[in-house]
This record gives sequence, structure tokens and C-alpha cells, in this order.
Amino acid sequence: MKKLKLILATLVILAIGAFIVLWLITGSMVKNAIESKGPVITGTPVTVESVSMFLPGGSGSISELVVSNPDDFKTAYAFHFGKIAINLDPASIFAEKVVINELTTISPDIMIEVKDLKLLAEEARTNLGRIYDHIEARSDEARKTGKGKRKVVIKKITLLDCRVHLASGRSNEPFKTLYIGDLEITGIGEKKGAVMATEAVRQICKSLMGAAMEKVIGEQSVLSKVKEEATDLGGKAKKEAGEAIDYIKEVWRKSVERHRAEQEEGTDEQ
Repeated sequence: MKKLKLILATLVILAIGAFIVLWLITGSMVKNAIESKGPVITGTPVTVESVSMFLPGGSGSISELVVSNPDDFKTAYAFHFGKIAINLDPASIFAEKVVINELTTISPDIMIEVKDLKLLAEEARTNLGRIYDHIEARSDEARKTGKGKRKVVIKKITLLDCRVHLASGRSNEPFKTLYIGDLEITGIGEKKGAVMATEAVRQICKSLMGAAMEKVIGEQSVLSKVKEEATDLGGKAKKEAGEAIDYIKEVWRKSVERHRAEQEEGTDEQ
């Protein structure tokens, strides 16, 4: 009897030890995947402080996920997520299709940096526009070549108290912070059965960019900053500052409408 108890105790200890090792390995695997695959998708460094996973319950968290800017931008990051709570189907973790039930994050930060405020209407001149172009190109490439066997379904993403920071490119600090509020993105990959990770990231990035741009439209302090920098140049730039502001507002509006239309089209295809 005593020997049986000893055997059972040993088995319990081994099981606990195996679980702890698996828990650590899984968190490390997710962290390594984000930091190695992320830059390939975004074209910029992607870092994570830590990842923890609880396999039986399909829960976990990602701490300090940062998507950096392209080299020629001054601000510290494009996207910053302090903590992301994960809820997924534990049986799908090592499968070819990962099913994520929900991702939740509080107070994510979106940075819009413009190389030249007078060219704010041109998305490619912003850090987010540059990153999105790279993500879109990688998504198209993956779709055409079929690279990346593992696919993903993300049923729901909840972003609470989102903030967007605006920077002019003259400084590494933003000159304005706007509060977007809460955002919800649903159904990524559900209609298609699953999508590649690059496509999932593209859809998320598009939603965040669209929300940020929509908030910026009509923000008087931003337009005043454009006028201020145009006025600083004097001459022709000063004379045309008012016209430039009206032009920027109109292009922003059209850009947001285009993002909305593309997002609705993407939702139909998911």
C-alpha cells in the first residue's frame, strides 16, 4: 500500500512537472513565433515582453506587444498593446487551423506619424500606410504561393479605450492624442473556414487604420497644426494653406470611405 502511494505521488509530481514544462514551452513558442514571423509580415521589428498560456482552459496573455516603425520614422512605435488576453480552443493550438475565440486588450496605442504634415493626405507618407502596404503585399504573396499551411480563425477582437497619437515627423513625440473609444472586430476567417495569418493581420490593421483616420477627420487642432507648419514656410505655402487644409479634409474623408468599403467587402469574403 505504501509502495502504491509512493508510485501515485511520483506520477502526480511527474504530471505536474510535465504540465509546467509544456506551459513554459508553449508560451515561449508563441513569443518566438510573434517575434520571428511578425517582422516578415509588417516589415518592421515586432517585440513581446512575455507570453503565458494555460492550455487546459485555452487562456493566456501577451504582455507588451510592440510593432515598431519603419526606419525613417522618428516615433517609438506604430502599435503598442500593453496586455492582450487570449481565449482560444486548446485543441487547435498545435493544429493547422488555430481557432481564437476572443482577443481583448485595454488602452491600445496607435501612432500616426507623417513625414510631412502638408502631405498628410497621402497614406504612403504615414508610418501606418507604409506598414499596411507591406502587410498587404505579404498577404497577396502568401495567397498566390500558398505559403504558410497554418491558418487562423479569430471570432472576436475587443479593443477597449483605444487611443491614437499624432506626430508630425519633426519630433519623436506626438503633438496630439485623440480617444477613439472601444472597437470590436469580428468574424475574421469564419466564412472562409480560416485565413492565413498574413490576411488576418491585414484585416486587423485595416480596421485599426480606418478607425484612427475616421477620428482624425475634422479634428480642428490637427488642421491648425497643418496650417501652422505651412505658414512657417511662408510665401506660396502660406497663401495656399487654407486650400491645402480643405484638400486634406476631403482626401481623408474619401480615404475613410474607401477603407469602410474595403472592410465591408473583406467581411463578406471572410
